[in-house]
Amino acid sequence: MNKSEDIKTRLEDIKSYMYDEIHRLMQDNQELNATIRKTELDDRLQKFKPSKHKAAYKKNDKNLRRRCYLR
Repeated sequence: MNKSEDIKTRLEDIKSYMYDEIHRLMQDNQELNATIRKTELDDRLQKFKPSKHKAAYKKNDKNLRRRCYLR
């Protein structure tokens, strides 16, 4: 190979590397935007809050269950 061919191959390698890097950055940006949109949507949704009777079925909260059902 002479010098000009060597330079051409190097430039082609750099070009393909840059295309790959730009493509990867675009994908990362799209994924980040998708997660941001998902969290914004989750923030707008109303959260489920169980009643005291449903909350009493937790294993750690036996006293609340006794207070609710033994009256």
